[in-house]
Formats: sequence, C-alpha cells, structure tokens
Amino acid sequence: MTNKLLEDALNSVGQKSLSVSIPIYNEEANLENMVLECVNVLGDNSDILELILINDFSTDETDTIATRLEENYEVVKYIKNEKNIGCHPSQIIGWEHASKNLLTMLPSDNQIPPENLISMVKEMKDCDLLWTKRVERQDNNFRILVSIFYNMFAKKLFRLQGNDVDSTVMIKKTLFSKISDSIDSKSAFVQVQIGYLTELNKGIQKEIGITHRTREQGKARGINIRDLKWVPRELIKLYLKSQDIKNEKNN
Repeated sequence: MTNKLLEDALNSVGQKSLSVSIPIYNEEANLENMVLECVNVLGDNSDILELILINDFSTDETDTIATRLEENYEVVKYIKNEKNIGCHPSQIIGWEHASKNLLTMLPSDNQIPPENLISMVKEMKDCDLLWTKRVERQDNNFRILVSIFYNMFAKKLFRLQGNDVDSTVMIKKTLFSKISDSIDSKSAFVQVQIGYLTELNKGIQKEIGITHRTREQGKARGINIRDLKWVPRELIKLYLKSQDIKNEKNN
C-alpha cells in the first residue's frame, strides 16, 4: 500500500525511516483495527516504516491476531515477551529491535491516532527527543488525576522538559543508541530516564500537542490508589541512581 504522507514528512526533515514500537497486553479487541489504521495512514512500505508488535505475555487472542498481521503486512514485525514486563519496558524491547532512523511508540489501545506521527516526524529536523502532550485527554478523571500527580513529581525531581511523561515520544536512533546502556529497561519509568539522559547528553528537546480519543473497546490496565504510594518512592530511588550516572559522566 502506497501512502506519501510519511515519506514526504521524513524527506522534509532529512530523515529516511520510522520504527513504531507497539506494546500489547490483552488488546484483542483493538489490535487489528489499530494496525490497519496505521497502515492506512502511514503505508505498507518496509523501506521507510516498521510496526513492531510486542506481545507482553497476553492471555487473550493477541498472539493469533499479531501472527496474522505479520503475515499480511510487510511493515509488521512481531515479538513475544517470555513474561509480562509492562508497557514501557516492552517499548524499549521494540526499539532494541528497530532498524529505522526515528523511533517512537504507540499504545495498542488505539487512543492515539496514527496521524499524530506525521506531525511528530515534521518536528524532528532540529530535535533529538520530541515529547508530546495529550490535548483534551480522553481518560477517566481518576486516571488523569494520577497522571497529573506523577508528572508533577517527576518534573520536580528530574527537571524534565516534557509535561506528559507517559505520552508517546519520538527519538532519533542515534541518541537512543547513545543512552540505551544507561536505561533500566525493567523500570516502569523508562521515559523519565530517557528525559534526564537526553538532558545529560545535551540533546535538543521539544514538545508538541497531539490528539487523544476515548478507548472504544477493552479495559485499561490498572492504575489505582496504590500508585500514589509506590510511585514517589520508586521515583526517588531512580533520582538517586540518576545522580550516580551524572557523577560518573562528569568524572
């Protein structure tokens, strides 16, 4: 399937290709429609695009659907985790298997329309890490409240430039290769680490707004009141580790 939108966006910023990491956990109701929409918007040309599906040890029909999608579309690659590790650690697995110049992530709940990736690519000419902020976020109030708390705490500790840390980002592969050895890929706070490591390596950062829509099918995976207890504790541990990395780099 030919679609010039992505190719034109890449050419406009002097980039050649894009890898999209798509972590999946029990999204049988959304996965196929999400990938089809990506192909409709971005095309099915494996020279400039790859959609990397990472099955995070799902217990539904994700494996069957992902296998079929890999067979039907040249841009689709499929990876299966041997155990459940979480969304952002799975995102990193996708990036570690990526072969393209720009790296990004889309959640498989289909709440971030793939058209946003075209706008994101167009910002990457003089940018190493692009943050996004979900404008008019379409989640329940409690989920948004927990996210506000998390973002405030993370920004205070790490002085992050992004204002919506758990939204999708786009990063140049050259930068990711430079910082990847310092990322604790088992941590739930992968994107916090990406932010402070980019700052430490003097990478150029930007932020843009993106659209967000309601989850049409399936159930969001658990944010609950316990997150308000363990998130600050684990972020402080991560902060102390970040200071060790900073001291190592300065010595």
